[in-house]
Amino acid sequence: EGPNQDQSKALENVRHGPPLYVLGVFDGHGGSSCSRWASREMLNMVATHILKPSELKKPQDAVERALASLESQMTGKNALTCGTTAIVVAMTHDGQLVVGNVGDSRAMICNGTGCDYQGDGDALDSALRACAACALSVDHKPDGEDRARVEAAGGDVRFEGCQRVFINTGPHHGKGGLAMSRALGDKLYKIQPYVEDEANPIVSPQPDFQHHQINENDSWCILASDGLWDVVTPERVCDILSKNVEGHKCDAQVVASELVKFALGRGSSDNVTVLALRFDHNRNNGNDTDADTYVPPTETAGSGEAVETPPANVVG
Repeated sequence: EGPNQDQSKALENVRHGPPLYVLGVFDGHGGSSCSRWASREMLNMVATHILKPSELKKPQDAVERALASLESQMTGKNALTCGTTAIVVAMTHDGQLVVGNVGDSRAMICNGTGCDYQGDGDALDSALRACAACALSVDHKPDGEDRARVEAAGGDVRFEGCQRVFINTGPHHGKGGLAMSRALGDKLYKIQPYVEDEANPIVSPQPDFQHHQINENDSWCILASDGLWDVVTPERVCDILSKNVEGHKCDAQVVASELVKFALGRGSSDNVTVLALRFDHNRNNGNDTDADTYVPPTETAGSGEAVETPPANVVG
């Protein structure tokens, strides 16, 4: 069994002021240096940007700048073949979820009556069964438009267990084998002399973004590495919430643990990291709300803790 290269982090009410939650899962490859550094630095960067008065209404800009800053810090020999995915969710004071994604970790929402538990086990079961899965990210795999971009930048995509990205030009022809088209780090695919044009890297660090306004039907936000999604569909995640989580244990830690155990039981061959964010619509947060700015009190938990030590030889 290999070392766990996944990292996760959740920050709640990171500073005084309006409620703010920032969560991230980082699935490392080629070692855990980049994922550890990302878990240490990324969320603090987002929180710092997003809490500036001038940027509170531009959370996507804050997440995008933080990801770009993180990418620029990953330098040195280790960063050539070490990299990480990043799925980052920021929930702002007005109830907006901003999801930034690089790679093949994922985020999703379970919406429906969800976990509105009133003490009746049958009612909870019925409520959880009403959950519906809503994807908040799309995997960056070397297919479709991303495959065309990879090949135009001098990369080669071929099947070796799955579709993988290789360098196709110059003295480093044939090197690589990354199973995704976008990632942080992985400078082998991004800098000279390994690529011809650094402005057009073979593996891109460019994130995609999705937005979701929290409403009273939303019950859970789940972030996880591909060790979960390889064997569990988002719809099955909602079904697991219905069948495996009892009312008196309807908390984020139980959900994260149940999902990890289920994935391992299904034979996941990869590391599995899960963060669960629960929206508690029954607990009064003391604020006036309306349909457009509904922000329920929140509970977060994950399957593990991030390592707080920056990696040697990865950041400049």
